[in-house]
Amino acid sequence: VLGSLIEIMLARIGARIVSNPFLSAASYRTLKTTIKQEQVDNFSSEKRWANARKRLGKFGIARANFIYDSSLKHFKLKPEEFSKLSILDAGCGAGILAEEIAAKGGNIHGIDPGTVQIKVAEEYAKKRKVASGKLNYETTTIESLLQQGKEGKYDVIVSSQVIEHAADYKLMINYLSKLVRKGGLAFISTDNRTIKTWLMLNLLSERILRLRPVGTHPWNCFIKPDELISACKAAQLEVRDMTGFKMNMFTNNWWAVKKPGMMYMVAAEKIQFPLPIR
Repeated sequence: VLGSLIEIMLARIGARIVSNPFLSAASYRTLKTTIKQEQVDNFSSEKRWANARKRLGKFGIARANFIYDSSLKHFKLKPEEFSKLSILDAGCGAGILAEEIAAKGGNIHGIDPGTVQIKVAEEYAKKRKVASGKLNYETTTIESLLQQGKEGKYDVIVSSQVIEHAADYKLMINYLSKLVRKGGLAFISTDNRTIKTWLMLNLLSERILRLRPVGTHPWNCFIKPDELISACKAAQLEVRDMTGFKMNMFTNNWWAVKKPGMMYMVAAEKIQFPLPIR
């Protein structure tokens, strides 16, 4: 009994430290950047994004379905209540995923450091006339949001196919965790570092079919599921669910699968208290 009381007391002390109201925007004046400018430049092509949207449109739907279903379950919401959630899409690119979340009624703020990416996203949003949810884009970074005092502002954070392009993916996950509120969800997807991924994304996609510039997806930057889970845990994000994604190259259809495969996404909850140091 005494041990349990001590654990409760320590947990409460930890909660006060983690939710310290004195951690203001001033605390984030100097933040190490997670951005690789050459990676941002690699994706700064309107023509390239037009092609990507054709290839990855259904991938956006598959990811949005997982985010939507997991969010309703976690927050115990009815479908019509999905709009109550404040959602950030960090590294939204040309809005492929953000549009699909908005189409489901999501209230989503898409950000990206690339001006071309945001320009294309806004143009496509106007063409599609996404009306179910609120969708707005901004050329900015997660570092800037923290410096503006947005810590703990969002119910849901989405960062899809981005962390493998970061200068430091563990640091990026740490920043993402700071932006989501306690009890909120972080959805992070990336490429799995496997031989199959190298064959399909690096050899076939970049070097043979030339769908992307060579070096767009450095294989050594891909992240295995256990590595992502560990990085999330270190950032006070507890992984609650995981799904893999598969595609049919001939029909361009995408669907969710149980095993991580080449691409996968985790749903991680921002825990109330720091995890014990092991």
